[in-house]
Amino acid sequence: MRLYQALYRYFQAEPSIAALVSTRVYDIHAEQARSTKYPALVIEMMDDIPFHSIGAVPTATRRPVNIYCMAQGAPKASEDLADAVYEAIMGQEDAITDASGLIVKSTHLNGRRTEYDENLETDQKLYATILEFDFIHDYQ
Repeated sequence: MRLYQALYRYFQAEPSIAALVSTRVYDIHAEQARSTKYPALVIEMMDDIPFHSIGAVPTATRRPVNIYCMAQGAPKASEDLADAVYEAIMGQEDAITDASGLIVKSTHLNGRRTEYDENLETDQKLYATILEFDFIHDYQ
């Protein structure tokens, strides 16, 4: 299993996240990510980047992952969801390793920002608090 599937399953099984989004966890390219009810999580995986130590052989892989914590109404709703996602991920390398089959060595938050879209057919704005993570895992 790969990291996306592991995060997908982890978020759906993690009580603190499932209580907020139910099963609304999507890949960024999925049609459901654009037509879902909110709140929801959307996962965007970037390409693996090999880590090199002093030698020329890669020793680990860095996988950048953006997690869009999406909610309607006010920015606080997406920010609260992002706080729950952060708490559910940080320090959970063993659980993510168990779910993915990859040996996740560490997780780092590189950035956090909130954006919104006013072009909805409703009166409410759609907010996304985007968490920019790096997952460091065994070289594959």
